[in-house]
Amino acid sequence: MLGLIIYFGIKALEIEFSVLEIGLIENINDLPFLILALATTSVIFIDARYFSRSRKWYQLLSSVIGIALVAIVLKGKLERYSTNTSPSVMLMHHIPGKYPVYKLQLKKNGKFMLHDLQIFGGEIYYGRYEWKDDSIHLFGYAHEGGEVLPRAGLVRGDTVSWNDSIVLTIAREEDGY
Repeated sequence: MLGLIIYFGIKALEIEFSVLEIGLIENINDLPFLILALATTSVIFIDARYFSRSRKWYQLLSSVIGIALVAIVLKGKLERYSTNTSPSVMLMHHIPGKYPVYKLQLKKNGKFMLHDLQIFGGEIYYGRYEWKDDSIHLFGYAHEGGEVLPRAGLVRGDTVSWNDSIVLTIAREEDGY
């Protein structure tokens, strides 16, 4: 059971702390976490029974590892939920007719959500940002194929230019700057 917990724990961590894939079958992303939680729950009962008989602390190792992995994944889920529900300070989108389609939300809690929208779904990148005067700097997001959006952007009127390669239009400003 320990092997099952470690395998699905690693898979759940990879999914939770990487780019969020959205689309037709996005709910399958929670399957490794569900299996991890069920395996951990059953191991807790099994370990408790063995521990009550033998009183050897190593009997609880599988339970402790499972609980730690579940807690770390839940922390990641709570961070994403916090970012998703935080009010937007600014919403930017790609100029209509351009491809790829990006939507960038700067949140009040200092985090951002970058949506890379495609025909049958897309990807959501999470990270944090700093906004000083007329420049926006993005931190802490990764992409396997390189950066989706350059790390620094310059606010010019109702647009934000990212290293003069990508221009996003400011759609709405909420809660001031």
